[in-house]
Amino acid sequence: MAAIACPMCGLETVEFREAFKKRLSREDIQGSHGVYIPLNDVAKLSERMLANENEVSLLFYDVQNNPWEMRLHQSPQGKHFLTGGWRQFVRVKNLITEGGTVTFYALRCPSCMENIGYTIGVLKLLGKPIIV
Repeated sequence: MAAIACPMCGLETVEFREAFKKRLSREDIQGSHGVYIPLNDVAKLSERMLANENEVSLLFYDVQNNPWEMRLHQSPQGKHFLTGGWRQFVRVKNLITEGGTVTFYALRCPSCMENIGYTIGVLKLLGKPIIV
């Protein structure tokens, strides 16, 4: 992954911090709601969701540094889903199958600790995640 400059201090070094892993269901991949994010993992993507906001925009980057805007949405039933660009990301990357495991990473600047965005790794051969 090429360098992403920190918008606060301009440093071009990014730390990948594992937020959580998720085993995907058929509904996560093909459903109309996006990927379900368990409540204990919601704060790892956005602390604002815990401040009574029903939807927060999040920026994900792929291995070519292309931005993918997605939304973390809370349903009326209180469940959280990553929506917006999720289905397009799954389709374009053609990489995720039911039962597959994805790892969500926070991208942070090691200098000012600014959250720059997120990326997604997919568990591939030999159990090693690959940023897609």
